[in-house]
Amino acid sequence: MSPSIEAAPTNSSEELMQVLWAQDGWEVMRQLVLERLPPWARLIPRNPHLSLADQVENISVIVPCTVPRISEDILHYAPRLQLFLQPGAGYGNVPCEAAKEHGVAVCNAPGKSI
Repeated sequence: MSPSIEAAPTNSSEELMQVLWAQDGWEVMRQLVLERLPPWARLIPRNPHLSLADQVENISVIVPCTVPRISEDILHYAPRLQLFLQPGAGYGNVPCEAAKEHGVAVCNAPGKSI
């Protein structure tokens, strides 16, 4: 049985899922995502003063939005990464083939925004 998206951590030693909002701006969409996150997940804004590689070590989900193309090298810095979640159409800035090779899922929302 796969875990439900609403499932909370089973004990206090489990970590929060960390979701990196890799976009500067798009405040309306960021607010929508924040409103829909379960209590066991945390949305972290990208720090524009640091490289993306310096921010992904503990990240489970990257929401790339419209940042410049994410290099496939980022996968080497993100051992916990499970998903690239593009909240709109297209995958142009996501390294899809490299993600597949690393077992990282990629999804988008064509025709919809989260």
